[in-house]
Amino acid sequence: MMKFIVIICAIAFPLCAFSQNPIAKQPVNSEKEKPESFEKYCINNAASLIQNIADKSVKFAGTIEKLKGSGVPNYKDYGIVLKENESQYYKIVGSEQILVVKSLFVLRLNYKNTKK
Repeated sequence: MMKFIVIICAIAFPLCAFSQNPIAKQPVNSEKEKPESFEKYCINNAASLIQNIADKSVKFAGTIEKLKGSGVPNYKDYGIVLKENESQYYKIVGSEQILVVKSLFVLRLNYKNTKK
């Protein structure tokens, strides 16, 4: 009888110890990663600055004043409304840079790709 208990323990212990545990597979993070909302993604990624190239013909949506600060401003700082299928280009007064505001279509595609 004692041999039977030893054999059962010898088989049961490794099975329990090395069984696949879904909780054990997940990395332990002290911080929970919350997905960024689409609105916040747009605020952070819709606008960018590019150099004005004279050879390239760009249809400007308007002219804007450069805001104070060294970072790239977001589209809401200028009161720009995102368009569904059209990227917008704004000439910055007194600068060789152009503010580019991506279309909602492009932003949705990029947002979807960041979720993977």
